[in-house]
Amino acid sequence: MTSWAKAGLLSPWWEWFITAVVLTGVMGVLLLRLGERLPFVFPWKPLVPFVLFVGFVGTSMLNPSHRPPNEIPFNLEAFEEAALHDPVLVPYVGDEFRDVRGQSEQDPGRAIALFYRFHLDFQKTFGSFDSPFESFIHDYEKNLKSEHSAWLPSCVTADVSTLKRCLPLALLALQASMLWRFLESRRLIRRLFLVVVANGVLLAVAGTLQKLSYEPGDHLKEIWGLWDAPEPRYYFASFTYKNHWSAFSLLCLGVATGLAWRELRRKGSLAWREPMLLGCMVAAVLIAITIPLSGSRSGTLFLISFLLSIALVAGWSVTRRFVTIPKRWAAFGGTVSVCMLATGSVVWFGAGLHRETEAEAVTNTLGQWEDFRQGSPPLRYYLWKDTFKMFLDKPVFGHGLGSFRALHPVYQSQEYKRQREFGLAYAHRPLKPLTEHSHNDWLQYLAETGVVGVVLLVFMPALGLWQHRRRWKSMTTVWALLGCLFFAAYSFMDFPSRTPACLVLFAITFSLTLKHAVLDEKRGHFGRRRKGLKGKVV
Repeated sequence: MTSWAKAGLLSPWWEWFITAVVLTGVMGVLLLRLGERLPFVFPWKPLVPFVLFVGFVGTSMLNPSHRPPNEIPFNLEAFEEAALHDPVLVPYVGDEFRDVRGQSEQDPGRAIALFYRFHLDFQKTFGSFDSPFESFIHDYEKNLKSEHSAWLPSCVTADVSTLKRCLPLALLALQASMLWRFLESRRLIRRLFLVVVANGVLLAVAGTLQKLSYEPGDHLKEIWGLWDAPEPRYYFASFTYKNHWSAFSLLCLGVATGLAWRELRRKGSLAWREPMLLGCMVAAVLIAITIPLSGSRSGTLFLISFLLSIALVAGWSVTRRFVTIPKRWAAFGGTVSVCMLATGSVVWFGAGLHRETEAEAVTNTLGQWEDFRQGSPPLRYYLWKDTFKMFLDKPVFGHGLGSFRALHPVYQSQEYKRQREFGLAYAHRPLKPLTEHSHNDWLQYLAETGVVGVVLLVFMPALGLWQHRRRWKSMTTVWALLGCLFFAAYSFMDFPSRTPACLVLFAITFSLTLKHAVLDEKRGHFGRRRKGLKGKVV
């Protein structure tokens, strides 16, 4: 449901939905355990790092670095005095401050970002003229900043938006831990995986039909006719950004591949007579087509890497049927070539379904390559550089969860600002050049929560991978886990974890994948033990 409702970006709807689902699940498990007279042992150990993270964020709210702009008294006398000496700048400065104070009522972080952007623009344009408004703006900035300890966790402003960013992470950690603790059936896990694949296919088909039939309009709501897309060129299906759809698709693709591969390993050629294998393969193809169709260049690169992995594993599997090395190499090369031809056709077909999207992707790629040859790196290079500079300013605890968009103008380089403004010149709607995300989740979390926060977030997933590294024998587990790893790698190039649908799917898939691996190992031990008992003479 979250993935269909604008990918979950319907605040506060999605926070309430996730809260209701998780708490209902906890109560349901508790009632079932009581009804079956089974003990209910709360999985508190996996949740310890996330509880500490919530405490970390809560502590930061006691140490804000800024005040909301609407709480700062506007010095009208100083403004009027500056206006007497420099009346030409009165409309410009007055409009900017009116915008800052107006935005502060709804979104203090955005208001602070608008002020810092205005201040830097003012210094760049009028700083050399020694304008009397300079001291007025400087005094306002001095009042905007709050006295706080730089050696303790902090946040920008102590408002509810900080908790709203922390709550989903804690709830999804609770949901993943509950699934891990109480789901004891491999069959049920695979059924849940089928639900994931079916949902991905339905979204892919609906998004494809929507993409091919879309005609721009001033009063058209792009997403299902219900919601506007921030930039109509970049949305796909219910996702406002094509790269996030690609990350979501890679997770679904990993699950579908795992289910199909399991059927082949268990039933061999007989699997082709079963609907399971063909259904999963068709689902994988339909989902894969949409990644190049959406126009996501990074998603297409990840898709090619994933399909190459399939070809190499398929080639390696075929070599086991041959004894001599020449025949093995021949079988390996032939299988990889056939697989690459088939998967390459999928990518080519998806890219060619929408000629305008394909032409834009090719044009942008060639333009960036030409700029790079001339010594101009892409926009994201400067953005990542600015984010890393922000991280180095407070590397231990960061600037606070959600602080990036508010403070990024302070660390923004002129190269990034110039390219950003040039890109927005062709935007669908007039926009101010503010940056909400760093297009690198790992760097942004480092800048916002520091090393301490990132370690708390990744500790349990990393520990789970390490503890179960010898249990990845089932192909269902391997391919689903590969989809999760591709999602984590994607987070180095974009911000998919900021889209609720992607974050929910990743948490559920990762938890179920590791639990399936554990149950596989238990099943193997039980099977071997049962065979040994049958061989004994009583």
